[in-house]
Amino acid sequence: MPPPPVFTISIVLKVDELGEKFKQIQILSPEFGVARLLQRRRSKSMAYAPDLFDQGEAQMELKPDNESGFLQDFVLEKKRPGIAKNYRALESAARISLLVLSNPVHEDNGPSLFELVSKSLDALDQGRCPDATLLKTYFVYARQEGYPVAEDWIQRLSESERRRVVASLNAPLTDTSAQPSKLAHSLHSLASYLSVHTHIHLE
Repeated sequence: MPPPPVFTISIVLKVDELGEKFKQIQILSPEFGVARLLQRRRSKSMAYAPDLFDQGEAQMELKPDNESGFLQDFVLEKKRPGIAKNYRALESAARISLLVLSNPVHEDNGPSLFELVSKSLDALDQGRCPDATLLKTYFVYARQEGYPVAEDWIQRLSESERRRVVASLNAPLTDTSAQPSKLAHSLHSLASYLSVHTHIHLE
């Protein structure tokens, strides 16, 4: 007897083609972290075929590891078409997905990570600054993982750059400027810091 279906709110982080019959959908959910699910291409039970960065309720048949299984249905709640309209936004969204997929999701951090990714993708969908969005995503993620980025990395910056970074981090993701930012150097600096001083994988 197959296991009973599991329902969870989810964000689609990656879609891979697996021949003529299946796709592999990798999703993030608050309860299960990242799950790798097979979706039949011509499943009559699927009301909707989820696309990249879609958010909605996934109906899954999970294996005992709770990390893989089959996607039985997906009820769409939110699409993010604005991300694909801007190359920088699409690149930043892909880096956010890669951040999540390249690192283990701790059970206690599942809900907060889901909220962070959802808000970050919303900001990119709404045309907010990709550098500011990615900077805050990396910073908050590292802080959730227990790293002292505020006490260590920020203190390494020059005074003028520190003020600019702190102002950007203090702004809600959806309130960041849609204009090109001066945060590219700071984003590179934070990425380098995380690569050297933490166990966080960015790629």
